[in-house]
Amino acid sequence: MAKKKKLAKYIVPAVAVVAIGVGLTVVLNLPEDVREKTDNTDATVASEAKIDVKVDKKKVHQAEPQVNEKGEVKENGTGTLLEYVPKDIKEIEVENRSSSYKITSYTPIIKETDENGKEVEKTDTTQYTIVGYEDMTLREGQADAVANDVAKLEFTKIASADGKNSSDFGFDDPQATVTITYEDETTAKIIVGDKAPTNAGIYIKFGTEDTIYIVSEEAVDSLLYSLNDMISLDVTTSAESGDDASMTEIELGGTLYGDTVRIKSNSDDDTVISNYLITAPLKCYGDDSNISEIEAGIRGIYADSVVYVNPKDDTLKKYGLDKPYATIKATYPDATISLIASKPDSKGYCKLMVEGGNVVYKILSDSIKWTQKSLDVLRSRFFVDNTMKAVDTCDVSFGKNKYNFTLTTDTTTTTDDDGNENTTSETKIFLGDKQLDQGSFQTAFDYIHGTSFERKGFTNETLTGSPAMTIKFKYNADVNRSDDTMKFYEKDGKVYITVNNEQISYIYKKNFEHLQKLFTTAANSKA
Repeated sequence: MAKKKKLAKYIVPAVAVVAIGVGLTVVLNLPEDVREKTDNTDATVASEAKIDVKVDKKKVHQAEPQVNEKGEVKENGTGTLLEYVPKDIKEIEVENRSSSYKITSYTPIIKETDENGKEVEKTDTTQYTIVGYEDMTLREGQADAVANDVAKLEFTKIASADGKNSSDFGFDDPQATVTITYEDETTAKIIVGDKAPTNAGIYIKFGTEDTIYIVSEEAVDSLLYSLNDMISLDVTTSAESGDDASMTEIELGGTLYGDTVRIKSNSDDDTVISNYLITAPLKCYGDDSNISEIEAGIRGIYADSVVYVNPKDDTLKKYGLDKPYATIKATYPDATISLIASKPDSKGYCKLMVEGGNVVYKILSDSIKWTQKSLDVLRSRFFVDNTMKAVDTCDVSFGKNKYNFTLTTDTTTTTDDDGNENTTSETKIFLGDKQLDQGSFQTAFDYIHGTSFERKGFTNETLTGSPAMTIKFKYNADVNRSDDTMKFYEKDGKVYITVNNEQISYIYKKNFEHLQKLFTTAANSKA
């Protein structure tokens, strides 16, 4: 999309506005500090400067102001140095203080049939590439902005006809030198100097002449773009369809994680709460909230800036990407995406690359939260992740209490008047032959999966002796899941829990005692 040009606004003394046709030309009597950098003429700025614009024998665009016998500009004011449209441009060579690069343009010709059935040719949108970087996607609008600025170039005043003391205008070390080749095989040269005082604009030279002009800053601001400014900030693209938006597997690595953490989608398993299954370095269910945040930082991410293009080994080391702090490899139905990132800096920014790519980006770590996680927070907050309909038996023992609960789930499918099927399920709870109140058991079961029973973090406490309580879940045959055994150990006012003999975390004693009461209430209930 082409850059929109804004009308420059100058707040200066003695502004006269002259109507020409249906437009307005702003005529400036610049302040004394600006006039000091002119050709020392006292001529009042006219509505339009008198200049001769031509193409020389070498096909270079030139402009020469008309001067009097003293070498002073006859009439100063506004004028036009170039008047093309972007599709007339063949290539643009930019050399500025940041970098050097060459833009080539191509405007496709498309054939259409008009309303009379006649085939006509029309020009399509102009396309741009940067020589040597043809495989890189350009940032939208940037190349258009450069092309617009060098297609039509207008000035607001002639600052110096003979260009004396050009160093005072910034031409000893110009901000940019730009050479343009047009489709008519002519060329133009624009040299950008310093900014003019009082926000009057910026100085330029045109062609090979010494004349110095003032143009609005917006007329040439794109000529100061660095190569990095031209490269797209889209690190990865979004999925084209909803079916491809969800990952099937994620691998996390780097110094942040140490051992590879492997996560699989588990969204089709309705016997568990979690939508994710961690399969390495251990097997457990994942925390939906934290893993969803990781997923959000893979596809369709947009960087804050481009830092470096085509980095060498020393550059990767400089940015902490030779041994990445965090890595991610995500597999989707339509693609596999691999990214590497540095450790976030004090302001929360990371350097980011597509693994094997050639662009280093800068991005907030909040946009790629896989640079902020750990195996601990990725594990499910619950000690066991299951649903009642998946459970066949639940054996609970503590002190002299031993409860062997049996669960049966009946599923019924009905069809409504519109032919839609509705499936309902009912779980019944038994203790021996006695059917219990389903709600009472549900309360105890849900308590294990509630906020009061979330693990408080991992611990390396040494556990000895017999457990104060044991809960064993055995699952239905069609679930294809191994038994889960929870063991509770009291120590120092806390209750530490292991699941399948792996020490997980702890809860507080009051929560542990409340759970015992809930199971006792369930065992004494009646349906």
